[in-house]
Amino acid sequence: MPLVELRKCAACGKSAWHELVDRGPPAPCYWRCRECGDRRSAKRVSFCADDALHRGHVQTRHQAAEVHIIDLSELGARLRFVEAKGFPVAEHDKILFNAGLQPVGPLGEFRMATVRWVEDDAFGIAFDKPLFTSPNDLSCVVKG
Repeated sequence: MPLVELRKCAACGKSAWHELVDRGPPAPCYWRCRECGDRRSAKRVSFCADDALHRGHVQTRHQAAEVHIIDLSELGARLRFVEAKGFPVAEHDKILFNAGLQPVGPLGEFRMATVRWVEDDAFGIAFDKPLFTSPNDLSCVVKG
């Protein structure tokens, strides 16, 4: 159970619940607003939308599907289901995500994530624990 505190968010300006996010050593801990997420501060690596190599996998307890990875950061990702093979997702749903970009390591294993927003056929997820992969490393893996 995360440590939570009611405080005013510097990003959205509302008084909202914040949770303490432990990024592990050597990275510092920080407070994250549960309303706005304050997740966009991480540098994102964009993918080509029609590139079949940039497909990942998401699954719930009962369903699994393939997704296009639109962009990815150490804190989350923006995804779109491949064709009509997806399943309904809603905000706050818990899913497992595998970027499938490496055979081993943080980009080759399933990670627990929470759906933060849904818009048309795209949706955004926030990882429960950061990837601990720098944007430069992500760029190197993506560009091959």
